[in-house]
Amino acid sequence: MNYADEITRNPTRGSDAVFDRLRSFWTDDQIVELTAAAALFNFFNRFSGALEIDPTVYPRSLAEPAPGAP
Repeated sequence: MNYADEITRNPTRGSDAVFDRLRSFWTDDQIVELTAAAALFNFFNRFSGALEIDPTVYPRSLAEPAPGAP
């Protein structure tokens, strides 16, 4: 979580201490996946924030049952 916090606040690698701690638990491939996941969530937050989209509100058409659905 410290790594996700660091790359959220500063879009660079983060501190060597946090990265070294990551490497003591995760492989390089896993760190790439963790970084991608954190970056993706940051993207969603910035995108929806810039457009003032509430990500918890669904369009009415999606909230209603599909025609012919039980």
